[in-house]
Amino acid sequence: PCLVVGTCRCGKGAALAVRGCLTEDVQAVWVDDAATAGQVTELAGLLFPKKNDLVQVHQESGQSLFERFSLQKQLDQIHSREVSLPSGGSLVIDKTEALTAIDINSGRSSGKSNFEDMAYRTNIEAARAIPLQRRLRDIGGQIVADFIEMRDRDHWRDVEKAVRNGMKGDRARYDVGKIGPFGMLEIVRQRLGSSAISVSLEPCPCCKGTGMRRNMEWQAMQALREISRQLRQAAANKQTSLTYHTESELAVYLLNTKRVMLHDMEEEAGVSLMVVPA
Repeated sequence: PCLVVGTCRCGKGAALAVRGCLTEDVQAVWVDDAATAGQVTELAGLLFPKKNDLVQVHQESGQSLFERFSLQKQLDQIHSREVSLPSGGSLVIDKTEALTAIDINSGRSSGKSNFEDMAYRTNIEAARAIPLQRRLRDIGGQIVADFIEMRDRDHWRDVEKAVRNGMKGDRARYDVGKIGPFGMLEIVRQRLGSSAISVSLEPCPCCKGTGMRRNMEWQAMQALREISRQLRQAAANKQTSLTYHTESELAVYLLNTKRVMLHDMEEEAGVSLMVVPA
């Protein structure tokens, strides 16, 4: 494997990358800046003095370091909820307050005639992918993986072994349990800092981080109640018109599907209503 270190303006990124990621199995460290290469060479020389040609400088002007090693695809995968497996299955990774849940789906492999072979193959692929995703995403705390159910207990042991082999070399303290009767495998890993996702994402203002939001019909009903309240208040204050501001999507939905109700509410209150997109 190679360690790729991009240019960091603060001057600290290279040192952190080398100290945190440079291990015995790394065969080359690629850097795209001469000054950064000097820093990395000095640090690498202290850690592995026998590896003289460890640091390589990327000097191709036609493509960036990210393009050369297709790093953008890996970065995009870090932020994806679903990770594809070679045989057609997938990992679905969900982060909650208490733990990280990983669900293994068979995908298009589910139609195979021999279900046990399909489940075993998909589970083995997932067992190899989970430690990689843990490293890429820097997941800490409790991890629960829900594997596809298998009958053969030897197959369960093979899956557990594949997960443990993938976790080898992790600098954080970790513990891998055994697969339970319901196909659940628990992994506990020491938190070393903020995960890659938590430092680059923020909660959605619409769903507040739940990943779901109320549908348009529900939002429209709430808006109609609020409009009715404001119309009554405007009528009591002897106003002749009322302007209701709301989000563009909801405003269009109200005007397209609730126009009759809005007209009836205007007539009842005796106040002219205008719905305006915010």
